[in-house]
Amino acid sequence: RDRRDYERDHRDRDRDYRDRDRDRDRDRRERRRSRSRSPIIEKTEEELEAEKQAEEIEDLTKDQRTVFVSQLVMKADERIVKKFFEKVGKVKQVIMIRDKYTNRHKGFAYVEMAQLDAI
Repeated sequence: RDRRDYERDHRDRDRDYRDRDRDRDRDRRERRRSRSRSPIIEKTEEELEAEKQAEEIEDLTKDQRTVFVSQLVMKADERIVKKFFEKVGKVKQVIMIRDKYTNRHKGFAYVEMAQLDAI
């Protein structure tokens, strides 16, 4: 008898916790939904076409704007490499190749410049 009472009490307690958590999560979702959203601005076909064209041009020149850097010291990180290359021009992105097990960089990186003129 004591064992069954004990199990029933724990089962009831677990059910209460589960119900409380479910109610709390539902309240959070409702609060999140009730916030006002900014209006969606639709773009004209001309604007969409211009964006698409600009994106295609950027994709085509990405390889030309990217510099391969090797023999980096182990102290170097993305921030340091970006700061160094910003002396030449605006840097869009720095990708350091890392070891998948240790997450240490392998000593080389790709630096993508914003403008082709900077290279």
